[in-house]
Amino acid sequence: RDHTQVCNPDTTDGGGHVTCCAYSPNGMHLAAGTSSGLVRVFDVRSSKPLAARDHMNGFAIRSLSFHIRGPESTDLLVGSADSKSVKIWEATTGKIAATVESPNTINSLTFFPNSGMFFTANDTTRIGVYFVPALGLAPPWCSFLDSMTEELEETSKKVVFDDYQFVATDELEQLGATELVGTKYLQPYMHGYFMDNRLHGKLKAAMDPFRFEEYRKERIRQKIDAKRTMRTRVKTNSKAVVNNTLHRELQVAAEEGDLEGASKKRKAAADRAKRLLAEDRFKNLFEDPDFAIEDKAQREASASAPLAEALSKKSKKGSRG
Repeated sequence: RDHTQVCNPDTTDGGGHVTCCAYSPNGMHLAAGTSSGLVRVFDVRSSKPLAARDHMNGFAIRSLSFHIRGPESTDLLVGSADSKSVKIWEATTGKIAATVESPNTINSLTFFPNSGMFFTANDTTRIGVYFVPALGLAPPWCSFLDSMTEELEETSKKVVFDDYQFVATDELEQLGATELVGTKYLQPYMHGYFMDNRLHGKLKAAMDPFRFEEYRKERIRQKIDAKRTMRTRVKTNSKAVVNNTLHRELQVAAEEGDLEGASKKRKAAADRAKRLLAEDRFKNLFEDPDFAIEDKAQREASASAPLAEALSKKSKKGSRG
């Protein structure tokens, strides 16, 4: 036997002692798992790791396995398993691809070649069987899984379940929360995770600090609008000097058009009223007495004044005779 050293990976920079190892199918990559839950991937030609992934739960790594998405793919993935969870991630970048938690203790992990299916050996009589479409197609002997996942993809991926927000993997990266994978704050589910709504809101606010301010202003505006609909819309202290009745009618029409559920006819009337109240060329209509409009009672009084005067004169002549 030749005992010449061909690879010397550096695992002395913390992370505990090595508990398991695995080679890639082409033999050019080595994955090493440690007792603290840290996994490193090395190119056998270098002592520095290409990528690393921490399970962040304190459990020792029990099993490692390399995986290729399919016969036409060159993406090399690493599956690492501790006693409670399985993480699948890209060997060269460390980017997470899938996470699965098991209620039973996991002892070993293996992939079905060129597919999205993998198995776990647990401390139970039943083998854990998992299928992740993002990792590859279903094996030929269970191709019905592909049709099932196609139906699931037709539904919207943004789902709120009770007090939790469903977050897809790409959304998790946008929030900058990939380090929470494997912790109690994220519950793996299908192609993403369930996250507490309060935590999701805090992460969104931290990602875009101006969004909360916009939300606060919008809420204040909604409350003001709600109070506006309940208050008396017609006020007696009109600013108009003349034509007060017309001015109040226009104000009422303008406000009724802004009410929720207003008809198209009311909205059109509200637009006309707003233009009439806002344009300067109609200002004299409510300020100059020369533009005063007589109401019905005034018109009737003006029309009956000559008749009343004639009757008065006639009655005076009759009394003299």
